[in-house]
This record gives sequence, C-alpha cells and structure tokens, in this order.
Amino acid sequence: MGIFDFNKSSEKSLKTLFELDFDNSPNAEFYEQGEPTEFDGQTVRTFSKSFIEEYEFECGLFDVIDIKTFEGLPNKNFIFTNEAIAIGQEEIDLIQKLTNGIHSCYGKDDDGNKSFSQKDIEDIEFGYWHRNWSDRKNPAMLNFDSETGLALTIWITE
Repeated sequence: MGIFDFNKSSEKSLKTLFELDFDNSPNAEFYEQGEPTEFDGQTVRTFSKSFIEEYEFECGLFDVIDIKTFEGLPNKNFIFTNEAIAIGQEEIDLIQKLTNGIHSCYGKDDDGNKSFSQKDIEDIEFGYWHRNWSDRKNPAMLNFDSETGLALTIWITE
C-alpha cells in the first residue's frame, strides 16, 4: 500500500494512502507518552512512534506519528509531524502527491481548492500553507509552517 498505490480507483478511504495500519494502531511499535490525561471527562492516552531513517518516513515526509486514544470510544487522532523538514523539490513533490491523494478521497478542501497547484507551492515557499477537509466523516488537516514544520492530523471518528 502507501501513498503511491492508487490502483484501486473505487477505494475512497483515506487510510489507503498510508503504510500505517490505522485500525490496529497503536501497536507494539508505539510507546506511551507520559501519563493519561483527562479532557472533557475522557481519559486520553498518547502513543508515539519515531522514525530515524528517511526511507522509513510515513509518506516520505513524516518522522513522528502520535496517536491519541479516548477511553471507551473508537475515536483516534492521528498526528503526523516533521518539525525539522527542509523543503526542497523532493518534499514539494511528496506533499503534492499526498495532497492530491487526499483530494482524490475527499474532493475539494474547505476553501474550494482541488488538486495541488502553483499557489500551494508559492504558499509553502512563503512559509505558511494549509489544507483542511473538516466536513468529512474523518476530518483531515495538512499544514506547513516554516517555524513548526509539516503536520497532518486525521480524526478517525468511526
């Protein structure tokens, strides 16, 4: 599977864009970060997985995956990050593939944007860029900030 395998045109699940097994994560490859916290009466646990080698990065972009779980609920928040990312043409190409993959699953983003465009490249080069798909069953937010790096958050609500 992974970001480059779009051979199942009828598959519209965002999960198919990733190597990560969303349904069976967190697993033994993740470690729990600190103590569980309480939020709105829910016990929230955070699990993390870090990658050292670039060839292991999720989608070729993300070196850390955090997963937040909620006691008694099937919901999970998946947070993919790379705080130290240096943006070059290879990273632009990978961000384009990921953005277009999300677009193929979810359609236009909240601002009406479709596929990755020259405007996206210009925004990334300027130092701030984002795409949000908030009105979906499993919302997603992809953003780059030159200060905080690249991040993708997916809220699994099923």
